[in-house]
Amino acid sequence: MAQPQTSFGGSIGLAEEVTYGTAVARTNWLEIVSCTLDREIDYQPEPTLGRIGDAGRVPRRKYVASDNSGGEIEWVMAYDDSTLMMMKHAFGGVSTTGSGPYTHTCTLAALPIGLTIEKAINSSKGEVFEGCKITDLTVSIDAGGLMMGRASIVGETSGGLVSSGTPTYTSALEEVKHHQAGQFSFNSVSYDISSMSVTLANGVDRRQVLGSSFTKEPTPQGKREVTMSVTYEYIADTPHTAFLAGTESDAAITFTGTGNNSLAITLHNAYITSVATPVQGPGIVTQTIELRGQSDGSDLGLSFVFINDNVTATSN
Repeated sequence: MAQPQTSFGGSIGLAEEVTYGTAVARTNWLEIVSCTLDREIDYQPEPTLGRIGDAGRVPRRKYVASDNSGGEIEWVMAYDDSTLMMMKHAFGGVSTTGSGPYTHTCTLAALPIGLTIEKAINSSKGEVFEGCKITDLTVSIDAGGLMMGRASIVGETSGGLVSSGTPTYTSALEEVKHHQAGQFSFNSVSYDISSMSVTLANGVDRRQVLGSSFTKEPTPQGKREVTMSVTYEYIADTPHTAFLAGTESDAAITFTGTGNNSLAITLHNAYITSVATPVQGPGIVTQTIELRGQSDGSDLGLSFVFINDNVTATSN
């Protein structure tokens, strides 16, 4: 009797496309926590009123209204693996400087052409999606945990289930861990925090036109938004004072790994949009602040700066 499929070893393979929607061989691989990439075909019944004498009163024909691919990918972020390829396709731009160690600076720019993404369900089954763009990115970490990345994807299509590829993982990756965090800083004040999350919303959406059931190359259809949420023990009134005053300042935190590995996250020209101080028990009071980044033409709202020993930002 056949045994059911399991997802042990589930991974994603990545490759940068040269032409939008033309799949290419996967060059980079990431272990994942989850992947919901799927192809969804919207079959609709034709809207005719039916045929006289058809007692069943059920439509006879269907058509394809749309044929979409997309979903979410969640993975553990590292300083020195293919996390950086995901960052490149979420931010749009990455520049590399140095001669070892290397500094890879992710900044907001026009999104690249697209990704081919293979969802390897396990060692035998997979599905290859082409024309993939990252619409939203969330990076988060809690005390006691690892830094998690979650990317929302829109794609053109997939070719259905196939035999999965053979992953080649980063040989000596180092995940970003909670105890490697420095203090969070805003408006010249530093804080010990218990959790944080950063969200980049690219405003990318599908474009369906006559002539195809697939989307044309998804494109930004509005302004980008960059936000951050930080939770800490309520010790001082300075965040609330800054909120009332509409204070603007960079918000930043750096994680330092072993060797040359580090990650500096900066929300540029940020202002606090809310301060939550729930009172719900006799224990320590915590505050959560929400911040929004802004561009000044030079600093564009958000940057992630990775330092590692990889010569390129797209090293596997």
